[in-house]
Amino acid sequence: MSVKYSKLCVDCNTPFLTDNDSTNCCNKCFYGFGAIDRADPLPGNPKDAVGSKKVSMSVVPASVLMELSLAMREGAQKYGAFNWRTKPIKVMEYYNALWRHMAAWAEGEDIDADSGLPHIVKALATLVVLRDAQRCGKVLDDRPLASPPFMAEMNAHAARLSQGPST
Repeated sequence: MSVKYSKLCVDCNTPFLTDNDSTNCCNKCFYGFGAIDRADPLPGNPKDAVGSKKVSMSVVPASVLMELSLAMREGAQKYGAFNWRTKPIKVMEYYNALWRHMAAWAEGEDIDADSGLPHIVKALATLVVLRDAQRCGKVLDDRPLASPPFMAEMNAHAARLSQGPST
């Protein structure tokens, strides 16, 4: 059982709980959403001034990236690393794989039986491959012909339904 420390954030003075005695700021401030934006450069530090204008990987949870890495490694062992960069992929195969993982997850199956990894992580890996293949120009777009716009109409209908039966 871990000990919880009640502290005041050094940046915004907000009370917070932590199980790490060396933590001195709340999550909002630590992740750059509080009183002090940690992406702001320190005065006089030229590296900070340049680095603060570049892509920040610190806003992506490392644990999720590591899970994604495991899923990508599993795929590399099965199909070859970065295979989608050498031969085009069919987008609908990836669409179908994505929805199989999400449907299994939505139905209460958290872990993919084949890999032992969470279905959500497998879905992320599917999207990563699809997006990288798009960026590399290695997709065969086999989606059906586009339908007329429909989302606004469906959302309006859902809004009407959420108001209950009309009398």
